[in-house]
Amino acid sequence: MGPRHRGGRPGGLPRRLHHWPTGLWCLATPRQRRLSTEPVSLTCSLVGCGVRGSYWAEILAEHPGVSLEALVDSDIGKAQALAASLEISAACHPSLKPESIPWDFVVLATPPELHHRQVQACLTQGVHIICEKPLVEEFAQAIELVRLAQETDCQLMVGMNFRYLAASQHLRQTVREQRLGPLTFGRFNYTRNRDGRRGDLNSYPLTMRHPMLLEQSVHHLDLIRYCYAQEVVRVCADMWNPPGSVYRHDSCVSVLMEMADGTRVNYLGTWTAGWNGMEFAWRTDFEGGMVLQRNQFADVVECRLEPELGLTGPRFKDGDQAEELYSVPLEVQRPFVDDAKGLLDEFVSSVNQGLSVRTSAHDHLGTLALLEACMQSNAAGTWIDLAHVFAEHDAANLWPTPNQHESSNHHGE
Repeated sequence: MGPRHRGGRPGGLPRRLHHWPTGLWCLATPRQRRLSTEPVSLTCSLVGCGVRGSYWAEILAEHPGVSLEALVDSDIGKAQALAASLEISAACHPSLKPESIPWDFVVLATPPELHHRQVQACLTQGVHIICEKPLVEEFAQAIELVRLAQETDCQLMVGMNFRYLAASQHLRQTVREQRLGPLTFGRFNYTRNRDGRRGDLNSYPLTMRHPMLLEQSVHHLDLIRYCYAQEVVRVCADMWNPPGSVYRHDSCVSVLMEMADGTRVNYLGTWTAGWNGMEFAWRTDFEGGMVLQRNQFADVVECRLEPELGLTGPRFKDGDQAEELYSVPLEVQRPFVDDAKGLLDEFVSSVNQGLSVRTSAHDHLGTLALLEACMQSNAAGTWIDLAHVFAEHDAANLWPTPNQHESSNHHGE
């Protein structure tokens, strides 16, 4: 392990100190880059000990390639309670000072409105980062951070952990191998009555702009890009806040997408509904069959199309009269834990080998541009091309392409 560099406090720290620890200092001199393939324990500090931070603490504490050195939260009681519940010896601080707690990377599990300044401060000092989604709320800020990460040669990973669900990996492999033929269309339905006033949920989405789109749909739209192994090229979106919503801004999202190969995907996601039953159904149709995911973490079935069935029997077939659906055997995973562990595995391996992370902020631009296009479409009431989103920010060269995806690292696949 290279020498630890210590230095003074950078300027421009966030003003909203109730979320961002008041004394978070970053390393004044960039660290030496690890190029060894030998396993090395990376020291880490977790910033933010709320709902998502508690998951990250468990994941980091369990990982053999990581040494969780500190839990940081402006409410030090949260950090102390979290350390006690996990029975770990990590130091707990309302602020982080490098002379007492060195680290190789930081995990940011803080509200998205704070990410820009937090990430900027760490990147400027050469610190690797895993940042919870979304990276930022403004597309222009995301472009700035991606370019800064490139300039400082830092790993900047975004927590799109659902990519590492066994169900997601199965669908992506089916698409890439064309096992059921080419894609024909997709339909993604996520209907949930999520009361943001619950004590076991983060409260900030109650008042943030576009809470459903930026906090929940971001995962689903990212999965569509990832599992279909191509970019969305244009969208038509509608967002609204129905009666009975506990959210200040739009809690329902509907998006029609056109993929690069011409496939259409229809998405509906809600946090306000008239039934507390959760409904998740992601159906992907191919020329030669269909894959249906019936639970957000598992329960995948598929079939092969039997064309002759369309010529015989009832015109409107129920399940027993159509092709038989076969359950797909999947690895049993702990929701929100094992999928994020796959993300962390990729990060640790990439840092130790000097490789670029696959689930990077650069790749995340494709998802953030999709969110930006949805917001523009909702405001204008028309289709929006994603090429336009990149062009108006003078960032056409940063648009991820399927070829770039395929040439990147393939951790976890």
